[in-house]
Amino acid sequence: MIRIRYRDLPPGLHALAEVTGQSAIIYLLPGLTAAQRKAALRRLRHEARMGLGPMLPATHLAVALTADRARAAARNLIAIVRLHPWR
Repeated sequence: MIRIRYRDLPPGLHALAEVTGQSAIIYLLPGLTAAQRKAALRRLRHEARMGLGPMLPATHLAVALTADRARAAARNLIAIVRLHPWR
């Protein structure tokens, strides 16, 4: 299982993959553009193929990205409902 989380990373690093038990966690730098995010994930997959990081199968990564987008949409929806003037 792959999980996607956000945290501040060292300068010049947009993504980092770590193994925790039988799952992998991908840490992304908050505020990345779509192109930067895509490039960072491509770099992580390339490193995994070379044996320099945890394996990131395409299907597991696609599920993790879908779940991340759903969580982001839910957070935005909750913020909209919370801030909406009901009167």
